Amino acid sequence: MFWRVVLLALGAGVVWKGATWVVNGSTKMARFFAFPRIMLGFTIIAIGTSLPELGVGIFSALGGDTALSLGNIIGAGFLNLCVVLGLAAIISPVSINRSTLFGEAPFLFLAVGLLWVLGIDGVIDRLDGILLLVAYCAFFALIGIQLGTQHVHPHILNRIHEFQVTGKTHSVIRTLCMIIGGMVALVIGARLIVDSGIALAQWWGVPSLVIGLTLVSLGTVVPEMVTAIVSSRRHANDLNIGNVFGGVVFNTLCIIGIVGVIYPISIDSTLLTRDIPLLLVVSFGVIALLKSGSRLVRWEGFLLIAVYVLYLVAMLVATPAVHV
Repeated sequence: MFWRVVLLALGAGVVWKGATWVVNGSTKMARFFAFPRIMLGFTIIAIGTSLPELGVGIFSALGGDTALSLGNIIGAGFLNLCVVLGLAAIISPVSINRSTLFGEAPFLFLAVGLLWVLGIDGVIDRLDGILLLVAYCAFFALIGIQLGTQHVHPHILNRIHEFQVTGKTHSVIRTLCMIIGGMVALVIGARLIVDSGIALAQWWGVPSLVIGLTLVSLGTVVPEMVTAIVSSRRHANDLNIGNVFGGVVFNTLCIIGIVGVIYPISIDSTLLTRDIPLLLVVSFGVIALLKSGSRLVRWEGFLLIAVYVLYLVAMLVATPAVHV
C-alpha cells in the first residue's frame, strides 16, 4: 500500500505540473488575442483545470465505480467554492463585475440544483446525462453571447491575421503545444490518482464515495488551487471567479453528464439528503457574499475555509468506516 500512496502523490505532482503549463499557456494565449480574463476563466482555464475530474469520471465510469466519480465532483465543488475562493480572497480581494454576477453566476446554483432534481430518483441515467450536457451547452452559448456583446470575435480575427502577416504564428503554436502538453499531463495524473484512490479505499475499508469526496477531489482540485494562488498574486482576481464558477458548472453538468451517458450513476441517499443540498447552500452563500459587495475580502475567505473544515469533519465523523 506504500506504493499506492506514492503513486497518489506522484499523480498529484503530475497534475500540478500540467496545471502550471495550462495556466501559463492559457494566459499567454489570452494576451495574444486580448481575450477578457473573466471569459478565459469560464472557458479555457475552467475546462483545462477540470481535466483531472474529467479523467477520473471517465476512468471510473469505464471501471463501473461511478460513486468515486460522483464523490469527486461534489467534493471538488466544495473545495473550489470554499477553499480555492477562500485562499484567493485571503491573498487578495476577489471581485466580480455586475454582468457576470447576474449573467453567468446564477448558473452555478442552477447546475447544482439540476443535478439534485435529476438525482432524486436515485440514479443519473443516460437521459439525465444528455439533459445535463444540453444545460452545459446553454451555459456555453450564454458565454458566446456575452463575448459577442463585447465585440471580441472581430478583434480575435484581426489578431490572427496580424500574426499571419508578421510571421509570429510560431509563438502561438508553441504556446498551444504547452497547453496541450499540460492537458495530457492532467489526464495522466488523474489516472494515477483514481487508481490509487480506489486501491486505498479497498485497503482501508472506506467507501469509494468518501474517498472521492476527500482524497481524490483534493488531488484533482490542485490545478484550480494553483490558478487561484498565481492569479491572486498577479491581482488577476476576475480570472479566479471564472475559473471556479466555470469549473464547478463544467464538472456538474458536463462531466457528470458524460459519465451518466457512459454508465448509469447510482446516487447514495446521503448525497441527496446531505452533500448536494449543502453544496446548494454554499453556492447560494458565495453568490450572496459577492452580491453584497461585488467582492470577497479576507475575512470572508477565512469564513469559507472554516465552512469546508466543518463539513469535512462532520462527514468523516458520520462515516463509520473511517474509524475501522
